[in-house]
Amino acid sequence: MHYSTNNKTPKCSIKVKAFTLIELSIVLVIVGIIISSAQAFYRSTIKTSNNIKIDSQLASISQSLITFALQNKRLPCADVDGNGYEGSGNGNCGSAGLYQTGSVPYKTLEMSQMSNTQTQLMKKDIVYGVYRNSNATATNDADLSRAIERTSDAAGSQYYINIYDFIKALSTANSTLKTSSYIYTTGIGSNENCATIVTRNYAYILVSAGIEDADNNGNVFDGVNTNLKQDGTGSKCFVSSKRRMSNQYDDKVLVMNFQSLIGKMNSIN
Repeated sequence: MHYSTNNKTPKCSIKVKAFTLIELSIVLVIVGIIISSAQAFYRSTIKTSNNIKIDSQLASISQSLITFALQNKRLPCADVDGNGYEGSGNGNCGSAGLYQTGSVPYKTLEMSQMSNTQTQLMKKDIVYGVYRNSNATATNDADLSRAIERTSDAAGSQYYINIYDFIKALSTANSTLKTSSYIYTTGIGSNENCATIVTRNYAYILVSAGIEDADNNGNVFDGVNTNLKQDGTGSKCFVSSKRRMSNQYDDKVLVMNFQSLIGKMNSIN
């Protein structure tokens, strides 16, 4: 018996449609948009995280200053030689009125437990200012870095050089006319002028440079904060704490007014 066989194998015709140049261009544009959006989101997330860290650090320093004031009946003067101690050397604030601005005296504040990274940030990118308006008459003295008897209590009495003497200095400072002779903030926008605009004096001011040189002036600080220096030789003028962050400004300013600090001394005392 003869069987007829067909050795022909069926052929499958598969048509592959290639991308046109226009389609490929559209795909590349979409991919580019996705990558760009992801990068922008990442940068925004990092920036937000760093800003939160800066806010937290300034709040921590401020709380340490309040604690120091309660314990020592005064505020520390600024660190002007970068060793972590107030004043010059290992805690010498010098004569009245010196060392109003400089670095944060983190060792004097007993903040040495902070990590090296945070400590370096404090030394390099944060300026601390304290109000030091001295007067030869003790009852009129408002040098907040001096613990002296201002309420005429006798030496040896339980009220001699206590927290009320510090509160007296704060009260005197609060009733004193604003002046550019002591730490102050200036205006905002067209009123940001240290030479002509003194908005207000404060018990203390802290300013931290942002995460970048926003105004591209070659200095980590922006605006009039550029004139501040960690060695105490710079300006006493700070940018207003009310100035909003922008493409030209990303510093953070924390202020403590006299009345608020009086309230904290009274509430905790």
